[in-house]
Amino acid sequence: MAVFLAPAATSDLFFNEIVSRPERFERFRMFTMQDDYESKDILVPYVYPRSLLYLVSGIMEEKPDSPICGMQKFLSGTDPYDDSNLIAIRDFLQNNGSAGSWGRRLNEFKPTVGDLVCWTMESGIDYDHQNNGDYRGHTDLVVEVGADRVFVIGGNVGNSVTRRPLALDSRGFVTPVSSGGETLFALMQNRIISPVSPPAMV
Repeated sequence: MAVFLAPAATSDLFFNEIVSRPERFERFRMFTMQDDYESKDILVPYVYPRSLLYLVSGIMEEKPDSPICGMQKFLSGTDPYDDSNLIAIRDFLQNNGSAGSWGRRLNEFKPTVGDLVCWTMESGIDYDHQNNGDYRGHTDLVVEVGADRVFVIGGNVGNSVTRRPLALDSRGFVTPVSSGGETLFALMQNRIISPVSPPAMV
């Protein structure tokens, strides 16, 4: 069993090492403060009037107000804390089996109709390094799965809507690819509905 006490880990680290690796533990517990108490937990009287986690998030990470998984305010699911990793962390901690989607590595989940493939338009972004969701990118919808490729549809790129194939490897996983200034780096598993075949035309 894994137990975390007010962890100061960044959201990216927590997502990559805990949320995406459930096989590492049988059970998980995390204890934190509500934000009202966190903001009143004085670290150094007259010098810093908030908690240690506020200090870490505010000035000790690369960017001010960096999402820390042990802080309730970052798990609200509302703007500006509504990127896919933070939503997935919230759903994981709430044991939310109805979460609409889960981020997956390209080599760990075989795509099905209704899933999304994720592209980045910036260098240095991959599944393990997503800059807390602050990067240019887009998603395409998987609409067909074949033996050696899937077909996806995407829009709002180049003022067009396109249908294009993506190759699958011999095991059925999407092959990483870079094309037209964008790099494929992840897949979002659809957990809302199980797509069904349309009725036959008669």
